[in-house]
Formats: sequence, C-alpha cells, structure tokens
Amino acid sequence: MSEIQLAVVKVKDEVFGVDSSCIKQIVKYQDVKKAKNMPDFIEGFVRHQDEDIPVVGLAGKLGLGETEATKKTKILLTRAGEFSLGFTVDDVTELVKYEDREIVPIPDVIRRAGNSHIKYIGRKDDDILCILDLNGILSKEEADKLKEKSGS
Repeated sequence: MSEIQLAVVKVKDEVFGVDSSCIKQIVKYQDVKKAKNMPDFIEGFVRHQDEDIPVVGLAGKLGLGETEATKKTKILLTRAGEFSLGFTVDDVTELVKYEDREIVPIPDVIRRAGNSHIKYIGRKDDDILCILDLNGILSKEEADKLKEKSGS
C-alpha cells in the first residue's frame, strides 16, 4: 500500500493539503521585491539560492482575497514545469500521511464549477481535506505570460 505525504497549509480561513513531493522547500516569508509589468497574480520576486523566483499570493489566486504577511507566513518553493514558483500561505501547520485509499479524485461537478486547482480530496476519519494541484494553479495563458515577462 502506498502513501502520500501532504503539507497542510492555511490560506485565510481555509485549510488545504499540498503534495509534499511538489514542494522543493518551505521558507519563512521574506520581503517580496515588486517588479514592473508583471501579471497581477504575481506579488513579486524573492531571491533564493541565486535565483529570482516569482511569488504568487495563493489567497488571491484562489479568490479568497488578499492577506497580510505575519510571522507565520511561509513561501512554498516549487518547480512548475520549466520554472520555479513560490506560493505564499498564511501557515504550514503540519505534515500528514494519507494512504492511497484515503485519496479520491474530486467529482466532475466540482471541477467544472471552476475548482481546477483542487486535484483530490483526502478523507481520513471524519476529516475532509482538499488537496491543491500547485502545477494547475496557473492557467496555460498565465504561465506563458509569466515566462514571457520573466525571460525564462
């Protein structure tokens, strides 16, 4: 039986799971440097290991509104296809393991309702956890625009 490890993240008043294999590193929030002519969904850039990484405000991208950075705010550093991306979250609360049988695809009706960012649902005991697909957060058009603007 196979397991998946999830980082449980808080975004506004919502809690989501993120497959930890999609996360290169979790870092404390640092000042995000603003850049001109970037798409609206990009908060700016952070410098990490000699790389300027675009940062997406996950709350805004999920339609939950904007958030203010606190001491608990983290940046999830990921690799999305050809480039690195950072996602701000209000907190990473824990790492949990789910068995394959506890992970189910989301129903088509939910996906068609504009929830393409939710990949699976984790069910353990009486808890339900929506599992985000960070690689699917940006549309193809947004990813192309980001590549064009950042020179990737």
